[in-house]
Amino acid sequence: MDLPTIRLLPMTPEQLSTFLEEDIPRYAADNMQAGFLPESDALQRAQESFDRFLPKGVETPGQYLFLIHDTEASLNVGMVWVGAQPDGAEHLGFIYNLYIAERYRRRGFARQAVLHVEQHARQLGWTSLGLHVFGDNAPARKPYASPGYEVLSMNIFKAIESTE
Repeated sequence: MDLPTIRLLPMTPEQLSTFLEEDIPRYAADNMQAGFLPESDALQRAQESFDRFLPKGVETPGQYLFLIHDTEASLNVGMVWVGAQPDGAEHLGFIYNLYIAERYRRRGFARQAVLHVEQHARQLGWTSLGLHVFGDNAPARKPYASPGYEVLSMNIFKAIESTE
């Protein structure tokens, strides 16, 4: 399969706002499905997470938000957000979000975006990139396997039912 040709285009504030209207509920649902957050406060906690990491939106220092643009079809197929590691280590990058619209998935767009993000990271002087993928999302891990990303740690959980 030939991989698509893409470009990463900087997001505008309006594009980010439109994207977050869908992504915040999606992130809340992922956290509920993974068992990290109860339904009662998942949406609020998801919103707070985005507010904390992107306090100035696309103008937040050290955070880079891009549209993934299919150059052959001349349309945007998704987005990627990359920035400095949450712990503040300037030489370590983190892929906070990589999203491909459902109708464009499994065509190589995510893999191409990862390769473009790696190039961006090199230009910034970063020495590594990390990311988080929910354990039940096997398709989301695939774009990272072939470029050489490895699992360094794993959180393992089990729901404990009440005996009452």
